Amino acid sequence: MELRLSSFPIPKDMRIAITGGGRVAKGAMEVLDRVGFHRVEKNEFLDAANSSPIYTIIGSEDLYRRVDGKPLDRLAFHHDPSDHVADFLPYARVAHIYMACHFWDPRGPKILTTDGLRDPEISLRVIADISCDIGGPIDSTLHATTITDPLFGYDRMNAIECAIGAPGSITVMSVDNLPCELPRDASKSFGRDLMDRVLPHLLGDDGEGMIARATIATNGSLTEHYKYLEEYARGKA
Repeated sequence: MELRLSSFPIPKDMRIAITGGGRVAKGAMEVLDRVGFHRVEKNEFLDAANSSPIYTIIGSEDLYRRVDGKPLDRLAFHHDPSDHVADFLPYARVAHIYMACHFWDPRGPKILTTDGLRDPEISLRVIADISCDIGGPIDSTLHATTITDPLFGYDRMNAIECAIGAPGSITVMSVDNLPCELPRDASKSFGRDLMDRVLPHLLGDDGEGMIARATIATNGSLTEHYKYLEEYARGKA
């Protein structure tokens, strides 16, 4: 996977905003780290003076604020997110890609509304709604997409689907079962390695001694490489 990702050229000024802090967000971060992105704090991200690919993680304490103007109480917010509003537009005005990796409570405020998406200062080119909540916090997520057809265009002014790359549009990725692709990809990779790197040694000449090194026991006895397990195997360790 890393080899494939590294083959894609990344613009030097690319900026990605991520909402969420769980496993989905951590997975996105791992991929970005491997392909050369650098994580920065929110203030540095909003400065937009970067000369290298960067991303930032936007937690609830940075994304939401109370309607009454009082300081955000994170625990109270997660208990009852009503009476809060999202403050994502500052990030949408400097980010090129937004990756939505958060859990969204239906009682909570929208992150990007139809009106917000019409903001003339928005710099977003792609919204990857990995959470994919239809009718949820991101109004450009009009419907779920599929692995074979993952993208559609969103006409910001008219709030309708359009051709990908149409003037004034944002490209949306909203594959609702996207995390399921990782186990499948891993299984394919493992199977390919098994066929290419292991089966030839099992079925033919094992000049490298791979099978011997991997064999723990034969005919009821530990092999030479694993004699150190003798006491453990006899229950004396």
